[in-house]
Amino acid sequence: MGMQDKPSTLISSSCHPKQTNLQRSLGLEGCVPAAQTQNFIRFQSDSIYHMDIDILLIDESTMQVMLSKSKEHQLQGIAFQVPSLLHLIALKLHAILNNPKRKNRDLADIQNLLEIHKDEINSSELKNIVTKFAPPELTEDLMRNIT
Repeated sequence: MGMQDKPSTLISSSCHPKQTNLQRSLGLEGCVPAAQTQNFIRFQSDSIYHMDIDILLIDESTMQVMLSKSKEHQLQGIAFQVPSLLHLIALKLHAILNNPKRKNRDLADIQNLLEIHKDEINSSELKNIVTKFAPPELTEDLMRNIT
């Protein structure tokens, strides 16, 4: 996640119809959806004590795959799952595909992830992610940069 990004959460799309319960379970009762699509909700808080949060709604099978490869971390006593490196890159590519204005920011984040984790990258898996999720106009450039 880039420094300028808001915190993001992945939620199974089966939770989406219960938005009020979803807000309550995430502690977002005082927040209002500032932006919403079929697969995305951005909650904004009027409180200086709460951060805005972006929620990406994904299907249950995708959620299970991502959870199976995620790692648990704790921050201020709160446990949360962090997607695998390849899934983070896929999410960044998906974000560019759905909002081209994010291109420069998310490509910079991807480049930083690749530099920081260069010894952990499986180039064939990365090529599969790029082929599957990158916008067509970026696929060729990204593939050239994968060793």
